[in-house]
Amino acid sequence: MRTWTMMLALASGCDRVQQEVQQRIGGQPSDDGAAEDAAPRPRSATEEIFASFRGESLDRACDDDALSEVPVSANCVSGTLSCGGSVEGHLKGGENHWDDDFYRGKYCTPLPQKYDGPERVYRFDVPAEHLVQVELISPCEDLDLFAMVWSDTSRCPREEHLVSECEADVTSGGGKVTIYTDRNPKTYLVGVDGKHGATGPFKLVARCKGK
Repeated sequence: MRTWTMMLALASGCDRVQQEVQQRIGGQPSDDGAAEDAAPRPRSATEEIFASFRGESLDRACDDDALSEVPVSANCVSGTLSCGGSVEGHLKGGENHWDDDFYRGKYCTPLPQKYDGPERVYRFDVPAEHLVQVELISPCEDLDLFAMVWSDTSRCPREEHLVSECEADVTSGGGKVTIYTDRNPKTYLVGVDGKHGATGPFKLVARCKGK
């Protein structure tokens, strides 16, 4: 009897130790004594920003294609971007004029990324003597950011046209480009395109600092 009592006490002590260990690592014991699944991965700062600006969960924001209904004008522009402002968009419903050959020919990026899907383009009139940072937020799909000088408001540049300046950020999860104007204002086309034809929602933010 004494031996049986000691065994029960030892088992009870082991259960308490197991519970303490599980509590310290953040888990709780399940009915069968096994720890529950690990907590989900914390969202990155970019994902939190994206979910907050859509006013909904990240999953719902990524599945929301309502912005794809925004029309494209005859000159391929979906809207305008301005200093201190932002634009929300979706690549679905955009134009499909720019591809690897276009971006490489304009010296935007030397890397072929199979840009064979639709892109969205926004006109950005930058005042003189301004330092500007344009940020792309796109945690749902691997979308890239482009900004090129283009003053012809009647049409968008094609492969045969001359573009004097093009900046790009092709890192995953969004990106940033920095542009600068001297004594003369400039008109930029800010484009968003997806690697391997990817489409998804995004947000553009323009931060400007005058001289």
